[in-house]
Amino acid sequence: MTFPLSAEGVSAALPDGTLLLDSIEISLSRGVTGLVGPNGAGKSTLFEILAGLRRPLCGRVLRSGAVALLPQGGALETGETAGSLLDSGAVPAWRVARALESVGLGGLDLARAASTLSGGEATRLRLARLLLEEPETVLLDEPTNHLDEEARRSVREFVASFRGAVLVATHDRELLAGAGRIAELRSGRLHVFGGGWEAYLEARRVEREAAAEAVRSAEQALDAARRAARGTSERQARRGAAGRRAAERGGIPKIVRGAMKRSAQVTAGRLKGVHEERVEAAAEALARARAAAPDDPRIAGDLEATRVPARKRLVDAEGLNVRLPEGWLWASPLTFAVVGPERVRLRGANGSGKSTLFSLLAGHAPDAGTLRVGASRVALLDQDAAVLGAGGTLAEALRRLAPARPEHERRLLLGRFGFVQAAAEKPVAALSGGERVRAGLAALLAAEQAPELLLLDEPSNHLDLAGLEAVASALRAYRGALLLVTHDGAFARDVGVTRELGLPERG
Repeated sequence: MTFPLSAEGVSAALPDGTLLLDSIEISLSRGVTGLVGPNGAGKSTLFEILAGLRRPLCGRVLRSGAVALLPQGGALETGETAGSLLDSGAVPAWRVARALESVGLGGLDLARAASTLSGGEATRLRLARLLLEEPETVLLDEPTNHLDEEARRSVREFVASFRGAVLVATHDRELLAGAGRIAELRSGRLHVFGGGWEAYLEARRVEREAAAEAVRSAEQALDAARRAARGTSERQARRGAAGRRAAERGGIPKIVRGAMKRSAQVTAGRLKGVHEERVEAAAEALARARAAAPDDPRIAGDLEATRVPARKRLVDAEGLNVRLPEGWLWASPLTFAVVGPERVRLRGANGSGKSTLFSLLAGHAPDAGTLRVGASRVALLDQDAAVLGAGGTLAEALRRLAPARPEHERRLLLGRFGFVQAAAEKPVAALSGGERVRAGLAALLAAEQAPELLLLDEPSNHLDLAGLEAVASALRAYRGALLLVTHDGAFARDVGVTRELGLPERG
């Protein structure tokens, strides 16, 4: 069978020589393959190698047709028009129209300035440009990042309708649900799972349970080895004492007693050595089992201290609006309420005023209408977890934010959010996106007065799958009210959204 794109033994290294990709093997055929893996695992590097933009350290890439890459980010050039970015002058008009229609941009004015395109329109324009290359294989690197729901739907439709091979690196689970197989990049190696997204989740669940059982068995074996060592030591001590008493009562000569003592000591030393070796071997086995076990990002336990009474009115807003230089923000005033531990998803396209509403709830006065916030404390977690600050370690950040809490309580809270021992001393600047969000939640909840209302602005952006699970787990443990901005429907369901609040159209 001929594959339009395949990699054989492909490896790549970081500038410092650290191996990033280790003997990657993959063959792409028609259909969709989802590529997943932790942030920094090397997915973008692999894409560059597959597209021919970077040479591998070793191995080779075989291409039987054109390969087109949609890189992550991919900002449009300023001062350009939609038509110039498509290179439409060198392509028949009917092909340009067909490509634009296929990505939901039918009727787009090609003279329109690229700077006026929304994030979703820009992504769809880049997809149309890929189609004009007539590739047999497309490589999509996080194509739905920062896109609203309509734009995400357009990307999913593009992927589903493409007739060649698609390799898409994403943490968008709704996009992954359409993949026929999943390739996971982990510790430099590529593991391919057939059967699609659900089969991959089941395989990972089985792997995690098996690893957890291996850890439990190793812990039991170590405990048994330690008990056996203690038991042997105690029995030797009792026998020695009994032997000394018997020798004294029986009048055994001193020289004989000395020989007996030396013999007993040799035997005890031999047994002690055997047990020490067994304990050491059991400890090493436990260390190997723990190292082999995948990280479990779930937050353990219930955050009972954050509970909010079911009937407490946290927000009452009536006729809200904000005056902008060009007029009112919303075409119709905004009225809503938040009562008890509700979990409300804030809906609206990019630019609809979600961040402005958060600023009102955080204390800014509206230009029209009334807003009463009954929550004793409102806390905002933005995409960068700015609450942590930029300097110092995570432990120092919590010490600064919750000085009245005892150190052991701060450490306990960090541990519940997955930061144990050395992880708590990690510099804030070195935290990954998922770690920043987890740490930000820990910091907000560490305050002497837990927030009754959490405002969450796209907490799932740039998170890998483990990070998504960790953050969702933390939010499920939280017992207060949530007002959530996210374009990730799967994430909204994971955190238990109870209703949705749509923002009015812009004025």
